[in-house]
Amino acid sequence: ALADIKRRKNTEASARFRVKKKEKMEQLEQNMTQLQQRAESLEKEAGDLRRENGWLKEMVIMKRGKGSSTSQGRP
Repeated sequence: ALADIKRRKNTEASARFRVKKKEKMEQLEQNMTQLQQRAESLEKEAGDLRRENGWLKEMVIMKRGKGSSTSQGRP
């Protein structure tokens, strides 16, 4: 009888452990998905900012090129 009680308690503990492990895995997968989406969003934003930076640099270069003859070399 004592062995049966121990076995039953062990079985119940194992079942609780499996449930908790499954819940933890599901939470980790959800976190991973959210982080992947955030990374994609940040990559897109970084690309947009790089593009904007390039346009602004071109504008500065063009402005310097046009203004250099009238400003006598001053930026």
